[in-house]
Order: sequence, then structure tokens, then C-alpha cells
Amino acid sequence: MLKLYVMGNIDREVINMEGQTMKKGFTLIELMIVVVIIGILAAIAIPMFSSVQEEAKKAACRSNLKNIATAEAMYFARLGHSYTDDAGLESSGILGNASSLVCPGDAAAYTYELAKQFSTYTVRCTYDDGSGSGAHGYITDGVSSWQGETT
Repeated sequence: MLKLYVMGNIDREVINMEGQTMKKGFTLIELMIVVVIIGILAAIAIPMFSSVQEEAKKAACRSNLKNIATAEAMYFARLGHSYTDDAGLESSGILGNASSLVCPGDAAAYTYELAKQFSTYTVRCTYDDGSGSGAHGYITDGVSSWQGETT
């Protein structure tokens, strides 16, 4: 059967050899195949998105840890006698928002622990993924627990 297409007609009508007009559209099978393909692509993309989101939270947390550790080093260099806590970092003007920094992990507000002694300090994220090792890491005397990690 020879089909002639009429140009400019929005309804996509087809005129066959007998001069009859037939409307052409997508079949149910074609629509179902498109829906299945979109579903497969979504099933692949959604888990990848959540892992990327967790990596971004970890990077933001580690950035906060580095900021606190750098502020501790600056405090020690400025005063030359000991390390301090987050209140000391704020009052000295080195890190004005030290006590308001929180880890972006999950829904709960995880904070940072700052353990100090006279000549050493450790900044640790309180977020834990259940492994017991602290998922985002810690910094002791400027050395991060994730040094040498490949991403």
C-alpha cells in the first residue's frame, strides 16, 4: 500500500491509495517500551545519585575538619603555648563560627569533637556510619586520617 503524507497537518493524517484519511499515532506497545526504558534508566541513575550525595557530604565534613585544624594551628602559632577549644577559637577571632560548624551527614546534627592537650590536638567528626571507625575521619596534629586515600 502506497502512503502519501500531507505536509503541514498537525494531526499527522495519512492518505492511502483509495483516498481514505487515516490518523497515525503511537501504538500501545511503543509507549510501553518507552516507559520500560525510562524505568531502567531511573533504576540505574537513582542509586548512583545517592552515593554521589554521600561523597559530597563527606567532602564538606572533611573541609570543616581542615578548617578547624588550621584554626588550631594558627591559635598555637599566635599564642605559642597551647591549643584551645571552639570557644577559644571564636573569642580569639581566628574562627568566628567554630561552635556552629556541623557535619552535613544524614538528618541528625553531628558535631565536631576537639580534644586538646598542651602540645597536641585532635579534631573528630561525631558522625558514624555503623562501622565504629567514624565515617568521615579525624585530624591529629594536622595529619588527616584519610591521607593517601584514593577516591
